[in-house]
Amino acid sequence: MFLPGLIGLGSKTKGVRLGKAGAWVGTSVIGVTQTIDTIVDNLEVRPNAVLVLFIGINMSGNTDVTNVTRNGAAFTEFGAPTGSNNDHQFSCWYRLNPVASDGAGVVITLDTAATASDRVSIAWAYLYGVNQTTPLNTAVTSNSTANNPVLTATPTGGSVNGYPLAAVFGWDNTGGVDWTSGAGQVRLATSATDNEAGTAIDTETPAASQSFTITGQITTTYDANIRALTVNPF
Repeated sequence: MFLPGLIGLGSKTKGVRLGKAGAWVGTSVIGVTQTIDTIVDNLEVRPNAVLVLFIGINMSGNTDVTNVTRNGAAFTEFGAPTGSNNDHQFSCWYRLNPVASDGAGVVITLDTAATASDRVSIAWAYLYGVNQTTPLNTAVTSNSTANNPVLTATPTGGSVNGYPLAAVFGWDNTGGVDWTSGAGQVRLATSATDNEAGTAIDTETPAASQSFTITGQITTTYDANIRALTVNPF
Protein backbone atom coordinates (compact mmCIF):
# COMPACT_ATOMS: atom_id res chain seq x y z
CA MET A 1 0.00 0.00 0.00
CA PHE A 2 1.26 3.45 -0.87
CA LEU A 3 2.15 5.50 2.20
CA PRO A 4 1.85 9.19 1.25
CA GLY A 5 5.10 11.08 1.51
CA LEU A 6 7.10 8.33 3.23
CA ILE A 7 10.74 8.41 2.22
CA GLY A 8 11.51 5.70 -0.32
CA LEU A 9 7.87 4.94 -1.17
CA GLY A 10 5.72 6.43 -3.90
CA SER A 11 6.65 9.09 -6.43
CA LYS A 12 5.88 12.27 -4.53
CA THR A 13 8.74 14.71 -5.10
CA LYS A 14 7.40 17.96 -3.65
CA GLY A 15 5.16 19.09 -0.84
CA VAL A 16 5.14 17.81 2.72
CA ARG A 17 7.02 14.56 3.36
CA LEU A 18 6.88 12.21 6.32
CA GLY A 19 10.17 11.53 8.07
CA LYS A 20 9.06 9.47 11.05
CA ALA A 21 6.03 8.70 13.22
CA GLY A 22 5.31 6.86 16.44
CA ALA A 23 3.00 6.33 19.40
CA TRP A 24 3.49 5.64 23.11
CA VAL A 25 1.45 5.02 26.25
CA GLY A 26 2.60 5.31 29.87
CA THR A 27 1.19 2.66 32.15
CA SER A 28 1.80 4.53 35.40
CA VAL A 29 2.56 8.21 35.88
CA ILE A 30 3.04 10.29 39.02
CA GLY A 31 3.55 13.97 39.74
CA VAL A 32 3.22 17.28 37.94
CA THR A 33 5.85 16.66 35.25
CA GLN A 34 6.18 13.55 33.10
CA THR A 35 9.59 12.98 31.50
CA ILE A 36 9.30 10.52 28.62
CA ASP A 37 12.75 9.60 27.37
CA THR A 38 13.57 8.40 23.82
CA ILE A 39 9.95 8.61 22.63
CA VAL A 40 10.91 10.99 19.80
CA ASP A 41 14.57 10.34 19.11
CA ASN A 42 17.03 9.90 16.25
CA LEU A 43 15.26 12.23 13.84
CA GLU A 44 16.97 12.85 10.50
CA VAL A 45 17.23 16.65 10.37
CA ARG A 46 15.44 17.98 7.30
CA PRO A 47 14.70 21.51 6.03
CA ASN A 48 11.46 23.28 6.95
CA ALA A 49 10.43 20.59 9.41
CA VAL A 50 7.78 20.29 12.09
CA LEU A 51 7.26 17.80 14.90
CA VAL A 52 3.59 17.35 15.84
CA LEU A 53 2.60 15.73 19.14
CA PHE A 54 -0.93 14.58 19.98
CA ILE A 55 -1.14 14.12 23.77
CA GLY A 56 -3.94 12.23 25.51
CA ILE A 57 -4.29 12.30 29.29
CA ASN A 58 -6.63 10.49 31.64
CA MET A 59 -6.16 11.92 35.12
CA SER A 60 -8.44 12.68 38.00
CA GLY A 61 -8.74 16.23 39.24
CA ASN A 62 -9.44 18.32 36.12
CA THR A 63 -5.88 18.01 34.84
CA ASP A 64 -4.59 19.99 31.86
CA VAL A 65 -1.27 19.99 29.98
CA THR A 66 0.30 23.42 30.50
CA ASN A 67 3.71 23.02 28.84
CA VAL A 68 5.63 20.60 26.61
CA THR A 69 9.38 20.62 25.89
CA ARG A 70 11.80 18.34 24.05
CA ASN A 71 15.51 18.62 24.74
CA GLY A 72 14.64 21.85 26.58
CA ALA A 73 12.89 23.50 23.60
CA ALA A 74 9.26 24.51 24.07
CA PHE A 75 6.35 23.40 21.89
CA THR A 76 3.38 25.54 20.87
CA GLU A 77 -0.13 24.31 21.67
CA PHE A 78 -2.35 24.15 18.60
CA GLY A 79 -6.04 24.63 19.36
CA ALA A 80 -7.92 23.93 22.57
CA PRO A 81 -7.86 20.43 24.10
CA THR A 82 -10.91 18.24 23.59
CA GLY A 83 -12.64 15.63 25.73
CA SER A 84 -15.92 14.77 27.41
CA ASN A 85 -14.66 16.24 30.67
CA ASN A 86 -11.48 17.63 32.19
CA ASP A 87 -10.32 14.20 33.35
CA HIS A 88 -9.92 13.05 29.74
CA GLN A 89 -8.20 15.48 27.40
CA PHE A 90 -6.58 15.28 23.98
CA SER A 91 -4.37 18.16 22.85
CA CYS A 92 -2.03 19.00 19.96
CA TRP A 93 1.43 20.60 20.20
CA TYR A 94 4.10 21.35 17.58
CA ARG A 95 7.73 22.41 17.30
CA LEU A 96 9.37 23.81 14.17
CA ASN A 97 12.76 22.41 13.10
CA PRO A 98 13.47 20.16 16.09
CA VAL A 99 16.95 18.84 16.77
CA ALA A 100 17.76 15.20 15.99
CA SER A 101 18.00 13.80 19.53
CA ASP A 102 15.50 14.30 22.32
CA GLY A 103 18.34 14.58 24.87
CA ALA A 104 16.59 14.90 28.22
CA GLY A 105 13.38 13.57 26.71
CA VAL A 106 9.90 14.95 26.13
CA VAL A 107 8.74 16.70 29.31
CA ILE A 108 5.01 17.22 29.80
CA THR A 109 3.96 19.62 32.57
CA LEU A 110 0.50 19.28 34.14
CA ASP A 111 -1.44 21.75 36.25
CA THR A 112 -2.49 19.00 38.70
CA ALA A 113 -0.33 16.16 40.02
CA ALA A 114 -0.99 12.75 38.46
CA THR A 115 -1.32 9.59 40.55
CA ALA A 116 0.00 6.11 39.92
CA SER A 117 -3.24 5.00 38.22
CA ASP A 118 -3.22 7.81 35.64
CA ARG A 119 -2.24 7.56 31.97
CA VAL A 120 -0.48 9.61 29.31
CA SER A 121 -0.51 8.50 25.68
CA ILE A 122 1.17 10.22 22.71
CA ALA A 123 1.00 9.91 18.93
CA TRP A 124 3.47 11.94 16.89
CA ALA A 125 4.69 12.71 13.38
CA TYR A 126 7.86 14.42 12.10
CA LEU A 127 7.42 16.04 8.68
CA TYR A 128 9.44 18.31 6.42
CA GLY A 129 8.81 20.58 3.45
CA VAL A 130 6.40 22.40 5.76
CA ASN A 131 5.24 26.03 5.69
CA GLN A 132 7.10 27.71 8.54
CA THR A 133 4.64 30.59 8.98
CA THR A 134 1.42 28.54 9.05
CA PRO A 135 2.53 24.94 9.48
CA LEU A 136 -0.87 23.52 10.43
CA ASN A 137 -4.45 24.12 9.37
CA THR A 138 -7.20 24.36 11.99
CA ALA A 139 -7.74 21.02 13.72
CA VAL A 140 -11.16 19.39 13.42
CA THR A 141 -12.17 17.41 16.50
CA SER A 142 -14.91 15.17 17.85
CA ASN A 143 -15.34 12.82 20.78
CA SER A 144 -17.60 10.00 21.90
CA THR A 145 -18.44 8.12 25.07
CA ALA A 146 -20.16 5.28 23.21
CA ASN A 147 -18.78 1.76 23.43
CA ASN A 148 -16.79 0.82 20.30
CA PRO A 149 -16.98 4.44 19.10
CA VAL A 150 -16.87 5.44 15.44
CA LEU A 151 -14.89 8.70 15.26
CA THR A 152 -15.00 10.89 12.15
CA ALA A 153 -13.31 14.17 11.21
CA THR A 154 -12.85 16.15 8.01
CA PRO A 155 -9.81 18.47 8.20
CA THR A 156 -9.82 21.80 6.35
CA GLY A 157 -7.33 23.28 3.91
CA GLY A 158 -6.33 20.08 2.16
CA SER A 159 -4.15 20.07 -0.97
CA VAL A 160 -2.25 17.56 -3.06
CA ASN A 161 1.00 18.90 -1.61
CA GLY A 162 -0.17 18.98 2.01
CA TYR A 163 -0.11 16.12 4.48
CA PRO A 164 -3.30 15.04 6.29
CA LEU A 165 -3.09 13.58 9.80
CA ALA A 166 -5.70 12.13 12.12
CA ALA A 167 -4.88 11.00 15.66
CA VAL A 168 -7.13 9.26 18.19
CA PHE A 169 -7.00 8.78 21.94
CA GLY A 170 -9.25 6.53 24.01
CA TRP A 171 -9.73 5.38 27.56
CA ASP A 172 -11.29 2.08 28.70
CA ASN A 173 -11.61 1.40 32.41
CA THR A 174 -12.11 -2.35 32.01
CA GLY A 175 -9.93 -3.53 29.13
CA GLY A 176 -7.65 -2.67 26.26
CA VAL A 177 -7.88 -0.02 23.53
CA ASP A 178 -7.43 -0.79 19.83
CA TRP A 179 -8.22 1.07 16.60
CA THR A 180 -9.36 0.22 13.06
CA SER A 181 -8.67 2.63 10.19
CA GLY A 182 -11.29 3.61 7.63
CA ALA A 183 -11.06 2.87 3.91
CA GLY A 184 -8.15 4.53 2.14
CA GLN A 185 -6.32 5.42 5.35
CA VAL A 186 -2.82 4.30 6.32
CA ARG A 187 -1.83 3.63 9.92
CA LEU A 188 1.43 5.38 10.79
CA ALA A 189 1.70 4.18 14.40
CA THR A 190 -0.24 2.65 17.28
CA SER A 191 0.76 2.76 20.94
CA ALA A 192 1.74 -0.47 22.68
CA THR A 193 -0.93 -2.57 24.36
CA ASP A 194 -2.15 -1.04 27.60
CA ASN A 195 -5.04 -2.18 29.77
CA GLU A 196 -6.69 1.24 29.88
CA ALA A 197 -5.54 3.83 27.28
CA GLY A 198 -4.05 4.20 23.85
CA THR A 199 -3.40 6.36 20.79
CA ALA A 200 -3.01 5.86 17.05
CA ILE A 201 -2.23 8.11 14.08
CA ASP A 202 -3.33 7.79 10.42
CA THR A 203 -2.77 9.52 7.09
CA GLU A 204 -4.30 9.19 3.62
CA THR A 205 -3.48 10.31 0.10
CA PRO A 206 -3.24 14.13 0.05
CA ALA A 207 -6.13 15.84 -1.73
CA ALA A 208 -8.18 19.02 -1.63
CA SER A 209 -10.83 17.21 0.43
CA GLN A 210 -10.03 14.78 3.23
CA SER A 211 -12.15 12.65 5.53
CA PHE A 212 -11.09 10.27 8.30
CA THR A 213 -12.94 7.52 10.14
CA ILE A 214 -11.29 5.54 12.94
CA THR A 215 -13.24 2.98 14.98
CA GLY A 216 -12.24 2.12 18.54
CA GLN A 217 -12.41 -1.40 19.91
CA ILE A 218 -13.22 -0.20 23.42
CA THR A 219 -15.54 -2.33 25.53
CA THR A 220 -16.42 0.29 28.14
CA THR A 221 -15.63 3.71 26.74
CA TYR A 222 -14.98 6.51 29.20
CA ASP A 223 -13.96 8.83 26.40
CA ALA A 224 -12.60 8.65 22.85
CA ASN A 225 -11.31 11.58 20.79
CA ILE A 226 -10.13 12.31 17.25
CA ARG A 227 -8.13 15.31 16.02
CA ALA A 228 -7.57 15.74 12.27
CA LEU A 229 -5.56 18.44 10.52
CA THR A 230 -3.58 19.19 7.38
CA VAL A 231 0.14 20.03 7.48
CA ASN A 232 0.73 22.87 5.01
CA PRO A 233 3.43 22.71 2.31
CA PHE A 234 6.35 25.14 2.20
